[in-house]
Amino acid sequence: MRRSILLAMIVVMVSGSWCLSEEISMLPPLTMSLLDGATITDLDLEGDLILLFAIPNSTSCETGVALLQTAAQSYPELPVFLVAPEDSSDLRDMIAGLELAWPVILDQTFLLASALGVGRVPTLFLVRDGLVIDRLDRGFTDEELMTALEAFAAPSDSEAQDVPMPGSTIYGGYLQLPEPLLMVFVGAECSVCHAVLPQLLEIAESFAVTLVITEELTEPELFDSDAAKLTLLLDPSWRMADLFDVMTVPTFFLWNTDGTPEWTHSGYVENLENIINTYVKRQE
Repeated sequence: MRRSILLAMIVVMVSGSWCLSEEISMLPPLTMSLLDGATITDLDLEGDLILLFAIPNSTSCETGVALLQTAAQSYPELPVFLVAPEDSSDLRDMIAGLELAWPVILDQTFLLASALGVGRVPTLFLVRDGLVIDRLDRGFTDEELMTALEAFAAPSDSEAQDVPMPGSTIYGGYLQLPEPLLMVFVGAECSVCHAVLPQLLEIAESFAVTLVITEELTEPELFDSDAAKLTLLLDPSWRMADLFDVMTVPTFFLWNTDGTPEWTHSGYVENLENIINTYVKRQE
């Protein structure tokens, strides 16, 4: 299921040139405390859930919490987590006053808030298997919240049809990419990746290329390019790489428009442009 979600996101990115670090977020590896003293990790945040970032003594936050309390009654299957920066008497008073039964995550180092780009609160995230599907920022209305929850809770096509993962022989026809896609997992410190990068940037002038960078990007200029069809995704936790069974970098996936892999390879490729050109000619 996670791989289906990721490929569906790639459809959006190919058509809209989105960057995961800016538009689509993933929960980082984390171990955090709950208000009740228990510990929670990112592995505990599986499935569909709601994260609401809020602070006490804020009218906007209390309004957002109240809106979610009411809306969540229609979706009891969706667990809700309140995320606050620290334990305090004000926080406990807010929880008691609003009669909240949600678990409260203490984001004391702002790791989670920073990873998800939280600015002003309240901010709400709809998360599926560690991937942010939707977010509502401060000032969201009851109507906006209900619309987002309705779309989030609705069965996806893959769930309704019980479609297998990409790469299986009967997967074709389920996922329709707007155009073929070359997806390459690379590392910022990988010398082989650096060697193949000029080929990738050249290909991205006319063919859709998504580079999934599996390390913290300390030197963004390495991937600086005006290539028309280039998309960069950041995956330093290897969450996405693990879903595609990537063992080393670089690893290449050439996806057909029906969501099936045409070609996969790990390691250096000297004639990558020839491979892509041959593929394009076969499609004509």
